[in-house]
Amino acid sequence: MERDQEGDMFVYPSRSSDNALFSDHIKKKEGGSFIIPTSMTHDDRTMGRFLGKVGLETLAKKFLEIEGWNDEIVDKEELDLLRKYVRLNDGVTWPINKRRIYSEDFRFDDGSQVLHEVDILLTDENEYYVVVCIFGMEYVLNLGGPELDGYQKWLKQNNERSPLYPNGLPA
Repeated sequence: MERDQEGDMFVYPSRSSDNALFSDHIKKKEGGSFIIPTSMTHDDRTMGRFLGKVGLETLAKKFLEIEGWNDEIVDKEELDLLRKYVRLNDGVTWPINKRRIYSEDFRFDDGSQVLHEVDILLTDENEYYVVVCIFGMEYVLNLGGPELDGYQKWLKQNNERSPLYPNGLPA
């Protein structure tokens, strides 16, 4: 998608070899929507609900191989507050720890770039935090309740290193 000097907007496929296919598809389509996002802003509540959803899914994935995992997560009363927040938008806004751990164009030693990554941090106090990094911006949410004290304590004890890189980022 581009604008020309007059401000007119043009939409075309990323590969010029797909121009004819793209054009034919648009001409034959009888209905539907074409949505162009104009902003990528979000509020902390929306982001918190997103992180909570990612956290629940990450827990499920981690426990997938364990017999009875589904009942354990579904019946876990400690996750009810989070489920209500994520699904029903119910309750207070859960705080998020947000910080940049590497630049959005950071390349690792092998030249690769990581667009997103996720893990679960289990603290010594048996608190579970989802840690999500998107383009170098780390977001952390407590899966057990709307507070971050345990994570702040963990950060201090671990020299402010990311739980995703407990030994520090590769050079």
